[in-house]
Amino acid sequence: MALGKIKRVWWQFTGVLIFNTPFIGPNHFAWLTVPVLNCYACPLAQGACPIGTIQYFLVIGMTLLVSALNVFFRDLQHLITIVMMVWFFGTPIIYPLSMVPENFQPYMKFINPMTIYASYYRNIFYYVKYPEGSGFPSIIETITALGITLLIFFIGYFVFKKLEPRFAEEI
Repeated sequence: MALGKIKRVWWQFTGVLIFNTPFIGPNHFAWLTVPVLNCYACPLAQGACPIGTIQYFLVIGMTLLVSALNVFFRDLQHLITIVMMVWFFGTPIIYPLSMVPENFQPYMKFINPMTIYASYYRNIFYYVKYPEGSGFPSIIETITALGITLLIFFIGYFVFKKLEPRFAEEI
């Protein structure tokens, strides 16, 4: 039993090192991604996709914020449905960012962190390009998206913790 766990951890740790090589140089091992990352129970699987890990914090922060506020404002769930639909079409998921007029592109990149993440995912999974320069968001844009993500995460966490003692009274 322990030997199987050691093999799995070693295999996934090796996968983390191999698949993060695009940040260092060209990656010739992209075809191995699915077999290595098929075990989501292993904490090392999160390290193989740093963009997915950062996006994870965005989702958790928004979930904490909305779930805490929804306890007190029941109609918020209907508003969130509309906001999520607008946000989906406002994020270049089903269209490339190049279709947006150039004067609006900086606003989309700096206000909506999902624009950066969608750009990374499109380049990696659709165009099979790696962060070697062309077509990828700049470091400034990525750090801005990371900052907005962490801000949303911490706001969601602190709002949830502040309102948590009153959940039982409201429900």
